Amino acid sequence: MKTFYICTANCITKDIDSQRIYDYLIANDYTFTKNYSKADLIIITTCAFCDLKEEQSIKAIKYYMKHKSSFGKIIITGCLPKINSARLSNIDNFKVISPTELDKFDDLIKANVKF
Repeated sequence: MKTFYICTANCITKDIDSQRIYDYLIANDYTFTKNYSKADLIIITTCAFCDLKEEQSIKAIKYYMKHKSSFGKIIITGCLPKINSARLSNIDNFKVISPTELDKFDDLIKANVKF
């Protein structure tokens, strides 16, 4: 069973993106789990609308990087990578998928149901 966890920035736009990703992964036979430390995928939707939101996003990324399983993959989406990618330069081992390119999930998970 393939599992996923989604961490969403406190942002209405990102909530919509997270719901779309959630529905997409469910359609592709993934199961949502609250146990992020054992999830195959951890999707972090970030916000960088202001310094506070940006800092919250960075803290979330670092937290989940530290607590993910050895086989878990981190996917970062949202506006932080585009607005301030330099903030991510000292963090590694993740994939970025832009909110305007969510169809890139198709190749990443080898989707049967396309985004």
